[in-house]
Amino acid sequence: MPERSTASWNAMISGYIDSGKIELARSFFEAMDQKNSVSYIVLISGYSKCGDVESAEELFGQLRRKDRLVYNAMIACYAQNSRAKEALRLFNEMLRLDLLPDGMTLASAISACSQLGDLKFGSWIESFIRGTGIQMDDYLATSLIDLYAKCGSIDKAYNLFHGLIKKDLVAYTAMILGCGINGRANDAIELFDEMMNAEINPNIVTITGILTAYSHIGMVEEAYRCFISLQKYGLSPSVDHYAIVVDVLSRAGRLEEAHGLIKGMSNQPHAGVWGALLLGCSLHNNLELGEIAAAHCIELEPDSSGYRSLLANIYASSGRWDDAERLRKDNRLTLSVASDSFSRLCFEIWHKLLDLGYESRYPYSNDSFPIYTEDIDAGPDASPSTAMLSEVAQLLKITIVGGSIPERSGDKLYKICRVFDTDGKPKAKHKKFSELLSCSIMADKSFFIMSFYTKSAANGPN
Repeated sequence: MPERSTASWNAMISGYIDSGKIELARSFFEAMDQKNSVSYIVLISGYSKCGDVESAEELFGQLRRKDRLVYNAMIACYAQNSRAKEALRLFNEMLRLDLLPDGMTLASAISACSQLGDLKFGSWIESFIRGTGIQMDDYLATSLIDLYAKCGSIDKAYNLFHGLIKKDLVAYTAMILGCGINGRANDAIELFDEMMNAEINPNIVTITGILTAYSHIGMVEEAYRCFISLQKYGLSPSVDHYAIVVDVLSRAGRLEEAHGLIKGMSNQPHAGVWGALLLGCSLHNNLELGEIAAAHCIELEPDSSGYRSLLANIYASSGRWDDAERLRKDNRLTLSVASDSFSRLCFEIWHKLLDLGYESRYPYSNDSFPIYTEDIDAGPDASPSTAMLSEVAQLLKITIVGGSIPERSGDKLYKICRVFDTDGKPKAKHKKFSELLSCSIMADKSFFIMSFYTKSAANGPN
């Protein structure tokens, strides 16, 4: 070329980035005599694609005068590379500089809120969009759908979803996954069927959502058929897909099938896969497979005490009291919970209970169960979850129970398990003992408080 314009240099840089040659793109960038903001934007976006956030930050810092498009590129880089806090920090900086964001800026900021589960900030962004007259196109609406669905605001997500001009795979997937993980299984199944009728093929995340929905309501055959159908769509099952199917098979008592599925995995199963089998063995008192599953769980996650607690339950139900007691002594966790079934908030509460010194009395006699009631001191430095637990326990006079109580022949175990929202109002109630370990309908800001009692023909309630 007789004369190389800045635009032609930028085109070459973009071409090398599209070909995956980021080093050549950088060398062309450095060779430019006159760089403009587009030159920086193109290369920042290139570094974003290959995950090199530090190089993108370096370029961003070199620019003295940054316009909205430059901020857009850097905010998107942070959001696309799981640096959500940095994305929102830069978004706030942009607002302080009176740079009006556009749809691209806002979509990246909403994505960051979704990663952090920051429903409050995300809702503010929606209000900002509507208040400033920015067009709520399908791209922005879908970003908000993803945020609301992941944060449990399914009704808000539905309102936006129904207003879409064109419902694409991303929108359906956000809704299906959101409904699946928030206990709206029937809604997730209905949306999946609607998507199939619209001839929109699912992706890996869509399958995760629908499998979760099938698992929640115990649709074993449907879950297995969906798992098998992955090949039809050219998809390979992830380890998490295996974990969900193993879970639904195990809880249905099809333990040998679940074990066979694990043995046939091409990828190395993580502890969640073996933990799902162990949970099923605990529910159905299968000692042989339970020991196998527990051995793998403990090998993969030696510091996790929940697996030992489940195995101790199996030993107790099988009459092997010495083995159960041995595990109890080595295991500080005495609350029988499954890690994949509870939100992080619940775990924080359970560990607070452990810090208060809850211990298990074992073995259990017909008239003695480890029931503990204790006020929790929510002082000025208490975490939000501890404060909520204290407030609700005092307000509702709830009995908190420690220990893992196995079902025994001759007695029937009754359970009251309530899910409370952060305002202290109950959201749901389950009565089956088997649901204690498998219940996973909780949102991030809900928690369990449980009480148990037994009833035998001879002795009556204990």
